[in-house]
Amino acid sequence: MCFTATSNKTTATANVRRWRLVGFFIDKLARICQSIAASLLQSSGAIFSTCLHTGPTLSLLAPRTAAEVLKLLTSRPLKSSPVDVLPSVLLRSCATTFPPVVSHMSNLSFAECCFPAAFKTAHVLPLLKKPGVDKEQMSNLTSISKVIEQLVLDRLQPHLLSSPNFSRLQSVYRRGRSTETALLHVMNTVYADADAKITALVGLDISVALRHH
Repeated sequence: MCFTATSNKTTATANVRRWRLVGFFIDKLARICQSIAASLLQSSGAIFSTCLHTGPTLSLLAPRTAAEVLKLLTSRPLKSSPVDVLPSVLLRSCATTFPPVVSHMSNLSFAECCFPAAFKTAHVLPLLKKPGVDKEQMSNLTSISKVIEQLVLDRLQPHLLSSPNFSRLQSVYRRGRSTETALLHVMNTVYADADAKITALVGLDISVALRHH
């Protein structure tokens, strides 16, 4: 009986401590929410400061050469589309024939600041990721469209990465970055701060906001 009474007392004490810890974090989050709400009500201007770009402006895209198109066709993956007139297999097998044509079309597109309407046709495939969730539509453009898009990206990316507005913590659409590197950065920051102070990590799921209704 003495052993049972002692065990029950120990369990009750552990439960009290656990709920005190839970209550501490609940109160902490409530105070943070109140503080953010009060700051938003008091702010009269923009919430986020705008960092103006101080580097060179990008007024036009430099022309692409046939050699650059050839390197793109031979070094990067290129999936075919059901609406392809020129499949990716044909583009790769005739890699010495199509690069001058593709480079000329892309340079015309750059000069006129217009993406050809004929290349905007895509094969749309609805995907169901989870039961009961709205379907997401994936569009598969033609191979030529993908090549021109990549040529534009190769011109835009160096300019965007050199801008002070570009966040150094962004992981998506960056070479050498992924969800793994983002997770490692978050965990490293949490572990480093946890040694010196109380640290809380709040995660927001914004996938619902990106769904089409």
